[in-house]
Amino acid sequence: MKGSAKLKAELKEARRQLKHARQEISFLRQKIDALAKRLYGKKTEQLDPGQLELILGQIEQEQSTSEPDGEEEEAKKKPRKNRQRLGRARAPEHLRVVEQRLVPDEVQAHPEQWREIGRPEVLEQLDYQPAEFFWLRTVRPKFIRIDQGHPHPVLVPVV
Repeated sequence: MKGSAKLKAELKEARRQLKHARQEISFLRQKIDALAKRLYGKKTEQLDPGQLELILGQIEQEQSTSEPDGEEEEAKKKPRKNRQRLGRARAPEHLRVVEQRLVPDEVQAHPEQWREIGRPEVLEQLDYQPAEFFWLRTVRPKFIRIDQGHPHPVLVPVV
């Protein structure tokens, strides 16, 4: 029994030391980031030396406050929702759509000899003119000759 109590005490002390080490690492990283920003940042983004000392002093004060036990802190932690958004934000759908249909020159010359197959390749890009945003939809239909069995489809190449 005494051995398990001793192990529990050692575990608690190791957790406390680990937590303290992690906080110190975090503090030092913040300090390095602030100094790097001061040295290598844009001139307009550089901090005044007084502001830097104020920030570093606040970080040191926060670090020196009393620390709760690791077990109590773990019990208090609540699961956080992942607020990161994956992917690109979608532009408004109410914008007008300008459709641009690209047909190969061979098809334009003799349209009666060609038939459209499958779904066309569609590319939507957010575009703008002065004072207006709109969707530019480029449609590239695929065509095959009517008089041939299994030819390769013809379409305007992507530019």
